[in-house]
Amino acid sequence: MTSPHWEDPVSAGLWDSLRLGGTSIPGLWTVRGGLTRRLDVKVVRGSDRAYIKDQGYDPAKLELVGRLLTAEQWATMQALIPTIHPRRRGALRQPLAIYHPGTEYLGVSSVYVESIEAPSLQDGVMHLTIRVLEWVPKPEKRGKQVNATPKPDVAVTEAPDPLDKLTPLQ
Repeated sequence: MTSPHWEDPVSAGLWDSLRLGGTSIPGLWTVRGGLTRRLDVKVVRGSDRAYIKDQGYDPAKLELVGRLLTAEQWATMQALIPTIHPRRRGALRQPLAIYHPGTEYLGVSSVYVESIEAPSLQDGVMHLTIRVLEWVPKPEKRGKQVNATPKPDVAVTEAPDPLDKLTPLQ
């Protein structure tokens, strides 16, 4: 009997890694959150029934939870923060490409950083939390039809990464 793909040493490493804006983020990372649908529930008075109108998906709200184990990882993360979440006046804030097996499962490929929590040190491990919101380009309107392949307002940041050489088993 073969073992599940996440027990394979190469694939298992993908579940602990995070790529944001085309850059490997140091440490061990997990993704929390998911997809929700916007449902308008109309209850019929005097009845045990309700009608549901599906209004589509809300953008995914995700929490990226990281653990940094070394001083080198901490230094690298500090250098990356201005790129991930720029704070200086006039800095261009733009959506970032994201890759983690959890985001791939949800179909989320680009996000906008909503917030970054202050790091906490517990038992020699630095804990980080980054909250992101799924970014989807605004569809272009053409007359009364919506273009099926919208053009992004802002280009999603992507750069080559060493993790590209690792591929999950299929």
